Amino acid sequence: MQVDVSVIIINYNTKDLVTNCIRSVYASKSKYLFEIILVDNASSDGSVEEIRSSFPDVRIIDNKENVGFGRANNQAAAVALGRYLYILNSDTEIEKNVIETVVMYGDTHAKAGVIGTRSMFPDGKLQKTFFKTPTFMSEFVFFAVKIIKSGEWFLFSLNQYKHYSLNEPFEVDVISGCSMFVKREVYDKIGLFNERFFMYYEDAEFCCRVNKTELKCIYLPTVFIKHFHLGSAKEDRAKYKLLISSFDSACIYFTCVKNRWYAYIFRVSNLIVWGIELLLLQICAVIVRKDKLAKKISMLKTLLYEVKFHLKVHI
Repeated sequence: MQVDVSVIIINYNTKDLVTNCIRSVYASKSKYLFEIILVDNASSDGSVEEIRSSFPDVRIIDNKENVGFGRANNQAAAVALGRYLYILNSDTEIEKNVIETVVMYGDTHAKAGVIGTRSMFPDGKLQKTFFKTPTFMSEFVFFAVKIIKSGEWFLFSLNQYKHYSLNEPFEVDVISGCSMFVKREVYDKIGLFNERFFMYYEDAEFCCRVNKTELKCIYLPTVFIKHFHLGSAKEDRAKYKLLISSFDSACIYFTCVKNRWYAYIFRVSNLIVWGIELLLLQICAVIVRKDKLAKKISMLKTLLYEVKFHLKVHI
């Protein structure tokens, strides 16, 4: 029997979240046949045992090391049987009509190669999961300005669409990999994710390749998922590691879509600005209460040390 959708979920120490995610998929109301493939990246929280016990029909790829998001998805895609690959984050829950609605739309719109869904935070706020192509300026503002000004890492970028409809599908440059349907013909033609990326920006680079074909990336706002963002990174140290991984991936992205020198200039520009910002904050800390600035200073020190001395940026 033809499998219509292969739901691919990557897990890393999110046992409770991924269990709820799988449960929401099984609760879907759909005439289409789907399978669930879970790739576990060497979790230590008993995720694999729990899933095997609770969901015996889930196909599990049990990695002995954390191979990253892109490579893990590629492992699942290589054995998937579906006409669609549904890349779904482990920290999400889907509404009951997601699979039904997206497949019906994809089957009647031949040019829709990649389809993204609406994503909502638990408090009901919209999460932007569709973007314009990342540029030097959009990512520089994110890494060198916005996260330092706020002291927090949240999804901000200048490459967002300002005018869009939440009632009708529309074409976009990039669909987020947190909830992404990929047609089999796309995978057969250009593959899935570039394994140079450990985590982040692999969806942007993938969509860039899709947009060079005759197929399109479509945002479908009429169905939605609930996204518990950063479910596997609740502590500052873990968030900093993800931030550093994100910056590493941004450099790799510019290497792939531009060239090595473009990525090198991007990397050095951020290092220079971070150094200046750190110096200014340390001067301010002498004048005002240091604890107000401690988090930002810690973030900058971490970024400068890790990016300068430890990251093996492929440029």
